[in-house]
Amino acid sequence: MPFRLEPRQYIDFTHGVDAGLARLREHVRWRATPEGVLHTLQERLEDAQRDLVRSEEVDKPRIKEEIAALEAKIGEQQRSIGK
Repeated sequence: MPFRLEPRQYIDFTHGVDAGLARLREHVRWRATPEGVLHTLQERLEDAQRDLVRSEEVDKPRIKEEIAALEAKIGEQQRSIGK
């Protein structure tokens, strides 16, 4: 898998399109749950942290702001689901 896709959910379609689509629908529904939203925010934070390390100096302030905003949203989401 490409580096940027590796930590993402892999859905296997090799055992049939119907089974793969069912799994995809299930995953999309889960992403809309509070736990799924938290997971998405955590993935975005990991991406931003990785981008920060690789970014040019001119982009670092923007990425740091994004990281701070994501950390705040993650905290709010964790509190809303009791984690």
